[in-house]
Amino acid sequence: MIFSMQIGFSMFEVGCVQAKSTKNVLIKNALDVCITSVCWATVGHGLAYGRSSSGVFGGTNGYFVGGWSATADFYASWLFNWTFVSTAATVVSIINLFGDEPFRLASFYSFEIPLLNFCHVVGEWCSC
Repeated sequence: MIFSMQIGFSMFEVGCVQAKSTKNVLIKNALDVCITSVCWATVGHGLAYGRSSSGVFGGTNGYFVGGWSATADFYASWLFNWTFVSTAATVVSIINLFGDEPFRLASFYSFEIPLLNFCHVVGEWCSC
């Protein structure tokens, strides 16, 4: 259900731009999904759920798909949390629509990737 918000956000963004920019918006939203899945799998999940013997946040396993247990519950949890990260990426791109000048794609992702890797993680730490 959360991931279906991506479709609604994409339609909203397409409705806010000129017809000539429609392809750019849709490609950016598809890239958001791809990039967030890589970021969440490599760094974000390890920071949010990694186990640590010293009790420090962001344990020592779970980074770069290491130390994952191959259970259905694990993958369901991973997918559920990834949908929130992915939706957050799209919300950030919607905010870009209302600025004076749109971001360039490289600068957009240089801002978005650290945001995605850490904001959802901090939310997970606070909810524990």
